[in-house]
Amino acid sequence: MNRIAHRAKDLRRRRLSWAVALAGAVVLCVTGGAFADKDRVPNRNGEKNDAGVMRTFTTAGFVDRTNPFFQPVGSTPRTCEHCHFASDAFSLSAEHARNLFDKSHGTHPLFLPDAANNPVAAQALPPNASRAQLRAAYSLMLEKGLAVSKVPLRLPTDNPRAEFRLVGVVDPSIPDLPTTTLPNGDTVGKPDAYFALTGTDPATGDPRLWLHRRPLPTTNFKFLTAALWDGRNTANPNPEDPPVGIPTLSGLLTVGFDAIVGRLAPDNKAADGHTFTVVEKNVLAQQFLDLEVTLFTAQAEAHGAGRLDARGALGGPEKLAGEPFYFGMNDVLEGDFKTLQPFDPEAFMIYRAWENDPNPHRASIARGEKLFNSLRLNITGVGGLNNASITLPISGPSHGATITGPASIPNGACSSCHDLPNVGDHSTRLPIDIGVVEPAPVALGQEAVSGLPVFTFHRIDPNTNQDLDWSNPSNTRRVTDPGRAARTGKWAHIGEFKGPILRGLAARAPYFHNGMADTLEDVVDFYNERFQVGLTKQEKTDLVAFLNSL
Repeated sequence: MNRIAHRAKDLRRRRLSWAVALAGAVVLCVTGGAFADKDRVPNRNGEKNDAGVMRTFTTAGFVDRTNPFFQPVGSTPRTCEHCHFASDAFSLSAEHARNLFDKSHGTHPLFLPDAANNPVAAQALPPNASRAQLRAAYSLMLEKGLAVSKVPLRLPTDNPRAEFRLVGVVDPSIPDLPTTTLPNGDTVGKPDAYFALTGTDPATGDPRLWLHRRPLPTTNFKFLTAALWDGRNTANPNPEDPPVGIPTLSGLLTVGFDAIVGRLAPDNKAADGHTFTVVEKNVLAQQFLDLEVTLFTAQAEAHGAGRLDARGALGGPEKLAGEPFYFGMNDVLEGDFKTLQPFDPEAFMIYRAWENDPNPHRASIARGEKLFNSLRLNITGVGGLNNASITLPISGPSHGATITGPASIPNGACSSCHDLPNVGDHSTRLPIDIGVVEPAPVALGQEAVSGLPVFTFHRIDPNTNQDLDWSNPSNTRRVTDPGRAARTGKWAHIGEFKGPILRGLAARAPYFHNGMADTLEDVVDFYNERFQVGLTKQEKTDLVAFLNSL
């Protein structure tokens, strides 16, 4: 059976309290009768998923649905919620996308042309396009929950110059792209023809790539050190720069939110037809942020184990909201920036109390947590880490020193990259390339990324703009997404992404930035093979149970 086929069971989750917006209407459904104030969603409401129940806790006491986050502020009926549903841990599950498509016959605001595989082709579809035509146009959204990011690509002619150039594209959504043959014999689509379709970035003037990425959760913002997958929309996005406004986040996200407002108003027009001013965009950005920094989302109940804060456990969103955080907490490279203690691989301590619990489901979760912290990974070949030139944060103990990363970490842990205690992202900025961008990722294979474009980049001498030796295969990379390199132009940054926060995983499949892992079992299989862990069947089961409990 095709791994990206519709695996979804009939959508069993009853959306207990959060609104499901269809065709721009807001409908609030509350279990057990109407809630007294439809614009206020209380803290105790939860969302069922296949692993149990997920819940969002807000320090405001309720979620205010009058916030512009939930409203169509632009010229389209789309809202922020249409890619960041509370029921999906403020992300978007592929299962939910399929359900919305089926219920609305493809007319839900999620399925506007700019979310299609090929936005230009989708815009040209006739008003009476068939269901099959629409499914094909939005297949990456339906199968992987992927949204299109129109990302400018730094060029060799920019200042500073890029260290590579795009030499070819193979994109299944652009089958008629004119082709050329590269010096290494590969037949690829011509970049100029591709850029003629994708257009240029209005801010930089650089040509744009259509990159397909999962919507990141707009919750648990307290713990963020970078905004988007590739570091964009982050104040001081470079890893060596100090964060701004941590922990209040007043300066973490760049003011204006042009990219996000652009999603809601692609023509820069407000709902009443007037053109957005810079001040209005800034006000919207602040209103979005005012909501997001109050939200904490985590799994609250697990099948068989019950409440995840029972019998001494520390699961659930309320406990998460109380977790401390500061930039550089338990950093894997320099240790803790504040206490100066060395890195502690035992980053998760949520379910330690369940290690000897007679309930087998609780005991499995506790064993999985112990596995996550255990030193069993052979961490090699990771871009941005192994043998990499790493400029450390200037706010850290080394005050911005540049080091060479270790050639390997033979006794690494999952927490080596997910080092923030009980949260699971990185407490500084360490964007890395673990091989997710490969055209055939280990364990999962080419089929897992078959609908994505493949970009071929070739390294150049930035002083002369001349190609480096084509006979050396290390000068050419084929990837489904250049990651951070599109922004920085650095060859070493190709394929590098930030690590996401791990809380609320059970509600937001599929996984990785490109949705290549349909299930958490697939995630574990990828890491098990990529880092030569050698997990047994029971250990895989335990690790999945733990991840589902986050």
